[in-house]
Amino acid sequence: MSASSAPPPPPLDALELVHVLVLFRHGDRSPLSRNLGAHLSMDAAEAQFWVGTLASMDDIVSLARGTRIVNARDELEAPPSPRHGGRWPCGQLTSKGVREMRAKGAALRDRYATFVAGLDPVRDVYVESTNVRRTIRSAQSVLSGLFPSLFVATASRAAERDESRVVTIRADAHSSIAPTHSYGLYDDLGTLLADDLRHRAPKGLAEATRVVRQIVGVPEGKRVPWTGLREVLTCRREHGLPFPAGLSPELFEQICGLDAWLWHALYSKRDFCHGSFHSGVERLHAHLSAVAAGASPFKLSLFSGHDNSLVALAAALELQLPPFIPAYGAMVTFEVYAHRATGALFVRPLYEGREAPFTTHAHAALCPFEHFERAARRFMQHTPCSTATSAL
Repeated sequence: MSASSAPPPPPLDALELVHVLVLFRHGDRSPLSRNLGAHLSMDAAEAQFWVGTLASMDDIVSLARGTRIVNARDELEAPPSPRHGGRWPCGQLTSKGVREMRAKGAALRDRYATFVAGLDPVRDVYVESTNVRRTIRSAQSVLSGLFPSLFVATASRAAERDESRVVTIRADAHSSIAPTHSYGLYDDLGTLLADDLRHRAPKGLAEATRVVRQIVGVPEGKRVPWTGLREVLTCRREHGLPFPAGLSPELFEQICGLDAWLWHALYSKRDFCHGSFHSGVERLHAHLSAVAAGASPFKLSLFSGHDNSLVALAAALELQLPPFIPAYGAMVTFEVYAHRATGALFVRPLYEGREAPFTTHAHAALCPFEHFERAARRFMQHTPCSTATSAL
């Protein structure tokens, strides 16, 4: 059925919200990259600066008060040892990240006030995280904003916690909701996307490359690391550290836009996206399908991942979004509704609270649940044309 002939979705007051699934990026962190050029590298003094920004012991004790960490595959097994996600102190959640993710949780509490008020956080909430410290602590922070009464301890008031009133976070050693390729792949996007860059390079790329190479001190013969630049400069901006001399706010925005274009081009390649993120779609599809089938006891599901988790998911499900790099704490949400009269299920995808329709239902984000099922199955059943690309 074409969009023009499809029936309009029912009004929201004819529907009951029965489930909310949120996939979010972790909060503010210290940089991942240490050496991007002669004029942008992390020395010992800067490394010590980042140590001082990290989540404090008070933060960590308070977050632990309301949660327990278990193995995502088998709760009876010991949880996996979380990865640092970078060479210390890089890639760690900051105190700013804790505060901002707590605020994200509070915003969810406000947006879905009636729905959240009816939840038992221990029984009704499902939480899963990639097995990285910053994503686990981000999940804890979101929960502390959603259900603040469960998080009352500080380092100076270490009361015994009630184990029956903590929310379970499932740490996934396989990090299913993150693309499987290495972070280092982003340094070689120029090779992977050679055809795209040759035929439809973004306007201003050549000049930006020349200027950035000079300002940052990237040697000739080495590709400009757009992703590394974007993430390090974002960290510096968030914490008031200076950019290299000559790198203006306007050039920073251009760097972010170019990196978003590169990521969009990469994950829009079906072979590549399927090869690196099929497990993520399978995981989220299985979870929501269980909800639709009435086989899940949960009403709110939180998945704590990474920026590329959100970009890959949007590409895989063909959500109508422009090229984007998610900000810290950005959220993709799937609201699941049941028709009050017929029981028919509907889903509404959102990005940062704004509607993000499926390609197959582009005229309205709210659509029959089957559109999510079809989008997920279409992706999962994709047959790669190139084994070389899909294996990356």
